Amino acid sequence: MNDERSNILPGVLAALDKFPWPIVVVNDGSADATAPVLADWELNSAGKHVVITHPENRGKAAALLTGFVAAKERGFTHALTIDSDGQHDPNDLHALVAAAGANPTALVVGARPAQIPGYPWTGRLGRWFSNHAVWAECGARVHDTQSGLRCYPLAKLPQARAGRYAYETEIITRAAWAGIPIVEVPITCTYTAPEG
Repeated sequence: MNDERSNILPGVLAALDKFPWPIVVVNDGSADATAPVLADWELNSAGKHVVITHPENRGKAAALLTGFVAAKERGFTHALTIDSDGQHDPNDLHALVAAAGANPTALVVGARPAQIPGYPWTGRLGRWFSNHAVWAECGARVHDTQSGLRCYPLAKLPQARAGRYAYETEIITRAAWAGIPIVEVPITCTYTAPEG
């Protein structure tokens, strides 16, 4: 959480507090105001939420895997993931849960619209390239291979080697190779959050 987004994380956490589910947050070595914000949020959750902190930044793949282990240890069959940068609407999690309920073995991916106000051209190009690379590699036609809003079936999750952000693309490819269904759910997204 940097200075430009210092007010976004509390808003995301407050939105997630409306859900009945326990929440695991992985603080991946943030060296700013993230730790005290998360400590207060965890303390005020009456044991409903847990924060796990990596002492240093290990990348998104490591953060996801840490969260998956924590979810399995708590007896969960699935893990919902959402980025903390304010791009995703937490209300879209309902659609992912419904899709996972109808397809319990599937990897459910929230698909952002192709055209979003403020969407950087570099992001659009990267998404296009990633989508086509996945299709060429495994035959899966996925419209948003880079979305951070997902529902992972923990028992069926294949191993992936990629680190950092590449994990999210590789796991789609490996899921397709393993015969795991990939279900996309349309979601909203914003690149014009009030705080930057």
